[in-house]
Amino acid sequence: MPSEVAKAKLAPHLHSYLEERILVSKWYPEEDYLALVTALSQLLPSSMGDTWELFGRTAAQHDLTTVYRSTVRQRTLMGMLKAVRDLFQMYHDTGRIEIAGDETRAHLDIFEYASVSAGHCRFITSYMSEQLRMSLGRVIRVRETMCCAAGHDRCRREFVP
Repeated sequence: MPSEVAKAKLAPHLHSYLEERILVSKWYPEEDYLALVTALSQLLPSSMGDTWELFGRTAAQHDLTTVYRSTVRQRTLMGMLKAVRDLFQMYHDTGRIEIAGDETRAHLDIFEYASVSAGHCRFITSYMSEQLRMSLGRVIRVRETMCCAAGHDRCRREFVP
């Protein structure tokens, strides 16, 4: 039986996710996913740090060591940013991504992405950071400098090796 505490964090139309099996072969609305992850972030203890960053890192480690492991290769920064873009588009049915820069400094802009949440943006940034670390074998600094949740027309991430 699902936790009453979890149910209290969710709108009634989302309770079925707590009671029924989620199928990996089925497409679910992204707004449902965001509501579920938001509720989970509120249920975890604050001693875990930024749960959104933890979720992003954990999701990347899971995805990139299983079903999408072929996207993890030693490449150039720009080559990996293209892989980041391609993987993002496999998960999301909204958003247009533009990449610019070179091997010393680059940025990635996400336009017209339907999911606007500061927490979810931290998740995406953490996921990208982990994907780059796993692929290139070193930490790449990733900084979000624009965010739709803050009123910008895009979410921008800047990458510096």
